[in-house]
Formats: sequence, structure tokens, C-alpha cells
Amino acid sequence: MSSTSIAGTLRRSLLIKVISKHAPSRDDVSAIIELTAAKVVEALTAESMTFYLVEGNEIALKQVYYSPTLWAGNPGKEKHFQSTAEKLIEMKVPLRQGIVGKVIDSGKPEFYRQSTSRAPFTDSVTKITGYEVRSMLTVPLKTNITLGAIQVLNKEKAAGTNGEFTERDLQLLQEVAEYSAALIQRMLDPKFQLSAQDTAKFVARFTDLPLITNADDVKVDKELADQVGDAVMRREGIFPYRFLGPNSVAVVTPNPLDYGKREEFTRATGFSLDEVSVVSTTVFDQLIQVHFRNSKDLLENKIKDIASSLDIGLVAEEISDSYEAQGGDITSVKELEKEDSAPIIQLTNRIVEDAYVSGASDIHIEPMEKELVIRYRIDGVCQDKLRMPKQVANGLVTRLKIMANLDISER
Repeated sequence: MSSTSIAGTLRRSLLIKVISKHAPSRDDVSAIIELTAAKVVEALTAESMTFYLVEGNEIALKQVYYSPTLWAGNPGKEKHFQSTAEKLIEMKVPLRQGIVGKVIDSGKPEFYRQSTSRAPFTDSVTKITGYEVRSMLTVPLKTNITLGAIQVLNKEKAAGTNGEFTERDLQLLQEVAEYSAALIQRMLDPKFQLSAQDTAKFVARFTDLPLITNADDVKVDKELADQVGDAVMRREGIFPYRFLGPNSVAVVTPNPLDYGKREEFTRATGFSLDEVSVVSTTVFDQLIQVHFRNSKDLLENKIKDIASSLDIGLVAEEISDSYEAQGGDITSVKELEKEDSAPIIQLTNRIVEDAYVSGASDIHIEPMEKELVIRYRIDGVCQDKLRMPKQVANGLVTRLKIMANLDISER
């Protein structure tokens, strides 16, 4: 099986599949291998990459890649490398055999460069691949156990390193192997839990986006956050924290690949997301809680002040007297659209405020034969709160519809 560098769209779709799946299966291992192979080849500009996994007492070759530069448009050479890849994929070798076996057994990487050392194993590799091995990196796929290894041969000559890998290449390959190993183990072992931080690290690495691991490192513009509000942030999973321009913001999100939510955020706020960083779901929740906790406390205190200064019973009594005096005529829609002190508006606001302070989860507005009943559901139990003339129902419901931007012509 031969593989070329995976296109960005395919890589995104594989990432979304991995991120969103709560119960991954062994079949999903191939998605992680595809992602890892593409990332390794792209980052290291390697001529060849082989991905190994331990299966019982053997080591299986799961992915083999050869760079098109090896055949440079020569159909004969291309066919040779394709044939070699197909043969390698069918191979399995015993544990502890060869350089890969040594790396898996020891859990330590091996680094070879032709300019500094001569390793006898390169002769056998040259026989298999059909080209000279100038440099080789082999690193373990390791969590609490070693699952396999990744091996790359020869850096592309165009990279300007005489075909040899560098210490930086080794470090990068070890990083890729580290977070890929955690994801592979999650696919293979249902009991293995991947932390929110590990998932964020994985997403950041494969999307080449910055990773923020501490909520304190996000300097939040309070005016911007208050303008957007926590409801939009929670719904879309996006926290804007800095203005980049009049209509442009920097944001953090646990899932930068959910382009549907990104579009909804822009539609709801009018802001474009021009700088995106990755955070874990834990850090995201911390940002919401820390910033909006104070705002929520202020709101609760304000509502409590209102509750203590305005008795809902008195408002209801005033409404009842008003409707009786008017012979049951409802307040006009034009009056209901005003944010003033009209009794029906006071009543509507007061019901919502009182329900909030009471800890109600639902407000029930129930027109009966002779009266209107207002009930709150508190701790799962509906409790009667007010009983009023039934003529109040239309005005109350109309006012609620106006507040919620609903169609008041619908009955």
C-alpha cells in the first residue's frame, strides 16, 4: 500500500471523526495512522516512511510511503517502489528483530547518519528499498506500553541537508509519535482514557495551530466577552478574547475544525475569526466560569434587589383591578412593545425575575375556564404562584412573544 501526502480536507475529516467519536473502534486505528503518516512526511520531508504496530508476538507493517521524487516521472521506477510497498505491507517480523525490534523492545529511538557513522543494518534496508540509505530515524510509539514504531529514511535532497535528518527532526518525530501513540491506544483499548489536555495537544499538532494550556495565559478583553455573551460562546464552543480589528477577533476553541460552528459564531456576532488557538474543554470551561461568574453574581444581586422592592402579588393585584375596570380589554400591541412601566410589562418582567430567584426551571402559563394560572416548576414539582383574570393571558403571552422575537400573529 502506497500513500501520498493527505490533502487538508481529508485530514480535517479524519480529525473530526476521531475528535467526535466517543466510543472509537479498532478500525479507527487506520485513520490515526493515515494522519500520522501524512504529518510525518510533510514535517520531515522524508523520502520514505514506515509505520509499525505490535500484533501479538509479531511486528506488522501498517503503512509504507515513498516520495514521488524517488522515481521523478520514471514509470519503471514508480512501479518498482509500488511493488516494494505492497510486499512490505504483507510482511510481519518477530519481536526484537532488527532495528525496529530493538527500538520497540527498549522504548528508545535510534538515529543514524551516513556522515557520522556506519550501521550494518543499512545494507539489508538498501537491498529491500533499492536505494542507498543516507539517514534513518526510528522512534517508538509509546504510552505506558510500546505499541509500535515509526521509521523514516533519507530526507529529501531539496531540504538542503545532504539527505540527512537533524536533531530537530528527531525531536519532531518523537513528538508526533507521542501524541499518536495515545490516540492509537485509545482506539485499541476501551479502558484507556485520553485526557482533555491530550486531545487538545493532538488537535493543535495536526492542525498546526497554537495550543494554550492555561486559562491564565488568555488575556480577556472584558468588553468583547460581555458583548458576545456566554450563551453564544457555550453554544458554539468559541471564546473570543481580543479584538484584532473592528470586525475581527482572536479566539480559543477546543475544536477548530467545526467550521459549522465557526460560521454560526460569525453570523451571530458579526466577527470574523482571524486568529484561532486550541484549548482543552477544561480550559474553555474555566474561561467561561472565571469571566462570567462575576457578571452572574451582579445579575443575581440586581434581581434580588428587584425582588425585595417589588411584590409580585401587588403587581398581579394591580393588573386584576385594571382589567376589571376596563371590562377585560387587553393592552394594545403597540403598548406592549414599549419598555416602560405599563402593568402588563411589569407583570411579565416580574414573573421571569421571580422565577429566577425562586430557582424555577420552567414557567407555566395556563389559561383555565375562568382564570389564568401561573405556576413554577421547582425541583421537578409544579407549584401555583398566581391566579389572575383569564383576560390577562393574551396580553401576557403577546408580551413574552415580543421579548422572544416571535411572531405575535401566530396563535
